[in-house]
Amino acid sequence: MTKGSSSIKVAVIDQGVAGHEDLGDRLLPGFTPGLANGNGAPVSNNPHGECCAGIIGASHNNLGIAGIAPLVKIVPVNIFYSQSSSNIAAAINYAWDDAEADVISNSWGGSVADAITSAINNARTNGRGGLGCVVVFAAGNSGSSVSFPATVNGVIAVGAVDKNGALCSYSARGSEINLVAPSGALDYTGDIRTLDLMGSAGLYPGNYLSTFGGTSASCPQVSGVAALLLSINPKLTEAEVRNILGHSARKIGSYSYSTVSGHPFGTWNANMGYGLLDAEAAVREVYPQISGDNLVPCTGNKTYTLNRNYKGNWTLGTSGLQIVSGGQNSNSITVRAISNPGGTMSGTIYANVVLPNGSSVSVAKTVSIGAANSGVYFNAVDILGAYDMTEEDINAVYQNFADSADSLKNDKIDAAFITAGAPTTAISDLTTSKQAYLVSMDAEHIAKLQETSPYYAESTIPAGTYNGMEEDCTTVAVLAVILANDSVDQDAIYNFTKSIFDGAEAQPDAHAKYAELSLEEATSITSVPYAAGAAKYYEEQGIEVPTK
Repeated sequence: MTKGSSSIKVAVIDQGVAGHEDLGDRLLPGFTPGLANGNGAPVSNNPHGECCAGIIGASHNNLGIAGIAPLVKIVPVNIFYSQSSSNIAAAINYAWDDAEADVISNSWGGSVADAITSAINNARTNGRGGLGCVVVFAAGNSGSSVSFPATVNGVIAVGAVDKNGALCSYSARGSEINLVAPSGALDYTGDIRTLDLMGSAGLYPGNYLSTFGGTSASCPQVSGVAALLLSINPKLTEAEVRNILGHSARKIGSYSYSTVSGHPFGTWNANMGYGLLDAEAAVREVYPQISGDNLVPCTGNKTYTLNRNYKGNWTLGTSGLQIVSGGQNSNSITVRAISNPGGTMSGTIYANVVLPNGSSVSVAKTVSIGAANSGVYFNAVDILGAYDMTEEDINAVYQNFADSADSLKNDKIDAAFITAGAPTTAISDLTTSKQAYLVSMDAEHIAKLQETSPYYAESTIPAGTYNGMEEDCTTVAVLAVILANDSVDQDAIYNFTKSIFDGAEAQPDAHAKYAELSLEEATSITSVPYAAGAAKYYEEQGIEVPTK
């Protein structure tokens, strides 16, 4: 959906960031208070700042790691050469004012100082031309209260959870906590893989390390996601970014999340804040999406609207739908169905949206098309192809069907492809808790699908299979084919085939699919030749099939 943008800058205020093969020319000249021409580079061989920069923005180049926002630019600011409060304040002011950073990432803490608080407030108020810099701080590793400056009002204070989602024992907690993100143990014994200083300056050979941890590792993850949000919509205020990150966070752990004064972006907990950083959910809140019912009545109109007041040029991908109003440079469109009198129709509605960053995207209703490279995924690609579509024509997400059903239940997606025998538990549970429906395929597109993919067969899911399902659903089924290696004994294949069909009548109680077995279907396969042993059995039933 986005890998960030070169127009977005993230200032890493830390122990310095040096040139690295995974940062390339996206590492800008920086600032070292107290050291002329320091340019934000490390003064010692401590890789702490390098580690944070890698999490945020390491390139996707198959070298070492993949950063969260690999297209953004990194501004290095080294505050550890001279750590007076005035120098630290100068560093923060440099980041938002001179460097014009959009996000300021801070994996450090220290003593309370008015000068530092003032600089942070300047960044949040005056940065980005008055929209405000997003300021992110590690909450600290005390295991108790949040460390200054993460306590300053309006910054995003980030705690740490381990790889199992449990709060790390060292993670600071309390009223200032906003989010948690994954990490591991302290002192370079953690679980986060990231950049090391290059060559002999690094802690380990190979330019990368696998043991970064603490809230120091959690903080840049939030900074990276904030950069992704601004890459899509650079007109977001820093308060809006905080809102989106809090609202989209995932509730984890056996904690009580509740509405708490002073925490307006969702339910909150003193250990977990708003919850675990959820990059995908946060980005989806900013990325254009179309809201509106999936069924259009033939007796009335339906209005579809883009989120966040985006405007687009709308088109209809279904001939049975007609525009009533809107459509060009509009936030919404109203349509009606002109087919299937008295009933409803499903169709495809697109909006070509020009984003605030100047890029143009085409969006449609969000559809889950199965886990990547799964059978469901390839089924979805085939079916989309029958409608002259690809996964690029929808806001595709890649989830197994259980996760897809859960996302439908929680309104995170609009539709999903499911390949499973009916009834399947995930869909039964979904239709019990939420209004949902199955979409039928018409004969024309089933035939088109079978032309290129003859292993699909027309199938009917009877009315009443799922809660609220009042009509039969016409769809396609994937014919199950048992493949045998040439080395398998043909007599064994004959006996296996015979046992399936000769015993089928006695087996429906063992599995419902036995009732669907038929010699006609079994001998209709054309995509692969039949084994000689199977052909022998079918010949005994008076049916000839092609063999190798």
